[in-house]
Amino acid sequence: MKNKNDIYKTKKYKAGAVILIILVLLCSIGFPKPSYADSQEITISTPEESESEVEDSEKDYAKEISTFSLAIAKIGSSSYTTAKAGKYTVLTVESDDDNELYYNCQKALNYAKENATVTNPCKVIIPAGSYNLKASLSIYSNTYLYAKGAYIKNRHGSRMLRNGKTIEAAIEKWTGYSKFKNITIDGGTWNGNGTSKSEQFSNFRFGRVTGLIIKNLKVLNNTGAHHIEIAAAKNVRITNCYFSGYKSGGIKGGKEAIQLDIMLGKDTFRSFGKYDKATCYDIVIKNNVFKNVSRGVGTHSVSSGRYYNNITISNNRFINLKSYAINGLNFRNCVISHNVISNVGSGIYMQSTNNKSTMKYYIHHNNIKVGKMFGGQAFGMRFSGIKSAIIYSNKIISGGKYGIGLVDKSNIRNLKNNIVRRTSNKSAIYIGKGSKSLVKTLKSITIVKVSYKTGIIVGKTQANEIIGLKINNSKIARTKVKKNSKFVIKSNKISKKGEKMTIWFTDKKNNLIKVSKIIK
Repeated sequence: MKNKNDIYKTKKYKAGAVILIILVLLCSIGFPKPSYADSQEITISTPEESESEVEDSEKDYAKEISTFSLAIAKIGSSSYTTAKAGKYTVLTVESDDDNELYYNCQKALNYAKENATVTNPCKVIIPAGSYNLKASLSIYSNTYLYAKGAYIKNRHGSRMLRNGKTIEAAIEKWTGYSKFKNITIDGGTWNGNGTSKSEQFSNFRFGRVTGLIIKNLKVLNNTGAHHIEIAAAKNVRITNCYFSGYKSGGIKGGKEAIQLDIMLGKDTFRSFGKYDKATCYDIVIKNNVFKNVSRGVGTHSVSSGRYYNNITISNNRFINLKSYAINGLNFRNCVISHNVISNVGSGIYMQSTNNKSTMKYYIHHNNIKVGKMFGGQAFGMRFSGIKSAIIYSNKIISGGKYGIGLVDKSNIRNLKNNIVRRTSNKSAIYIGKGSKSLVKTLKSITIVKVSYKTGIIVGKTQANEIIGLKINNSKIARTKVKKNSKFVIKSNKISKKGEKMTIWFTDKKNNLIKVSKIIK
């Protein structure tokens, strides 16, 4: 039986909790609404400001307030232990009775928010074990979240982890790239539980951050959005992670597992302050596996004059994707190399809305095998409006439209040492039909077992040369140069010619002008 003092204390704590909730709610009424900059000259997405956008933000506030009020009941309970290890203050999260992670882990992250510095960062450890997550975690600067051996299952149908909170972004009106610094997420299986939820959400969202490391994670089961979504970010490394499981949630065309985004509007990246069109810089995505998702890495949002700068995507594996493995829109200074891409809807699709020589691309040593793309035509590589690209030493097996396609005034400096096998629909290499695409040198291309139409189609181009072309075992492997093309053609070898011509060049009247030497 409780004594009078115990009853008094209980009433006192309950009264205090009620007062805190009331204060939070009262404060929320006076919160200033976010200020949104106008979005102009948007090429892909066209978000507009509206009252519904403000309502959406207020809903986010309400969720955070509700979560905070639930956590009040936990005040006074043991949540983590503290120790010192080298430069880190280490906080080890203690297990709750029902294996609920949010309350204790968020307390540790809040401690780091208030105390972590560049010289004395905090390391929050989630011990190995299985946990439920009933609300979204928020992480702050100079914090290392370590979760090796932890299995964390989403139980609230929204994001699992982000930096900062919606309410803070609205009050402080975040801009730029450096509101948060030096954040590391290391280890753990993070199950978004998207297969049993109808809500559309990204498992992880990060913005306004410089120095973000995400490594050794398994990120599973997203619905209608992204496994990781990043905008207004610099110096980001995503390595040794595994991404799997995607449910459309009614979204047509699918979404990228890793999305590089822009602060453009509520339809692209809301709840991180002002829409100042900040993008992403110095991004490395390396040694990851993408399996059974819709798309691998990329972006589908852009604003005129804004670019995703210094992007490296290398040594990754893409397996059983319905759509593109890599979809780059307005990437500037981009390296895509040593990726193994198998059984995907399409391989690499690079697009630019600004055809300037400053947009440099290096695409090399990728191994691509294309299956069947849902709702579209498959290809190994496609370049649209790309200028100043070097494409070499790639191996492509494409069961779709073509192996390599260059359209919309793409200007490729070198296309060399690539191998294309078994295109079944159009051509091994397709160069700018009617698009004035330019390939300075098409060199040492090997085309094997092309079963339909042509080995290479060249549209209206300028000052090109084909050197060292090899076409082997092709049913109808012929190279067709359209009128108004000027080519230097030399040192080409053809074996086992097809039904008609293996390499075919015509003048304006479609008269045959050259056939390369045929080697039996």
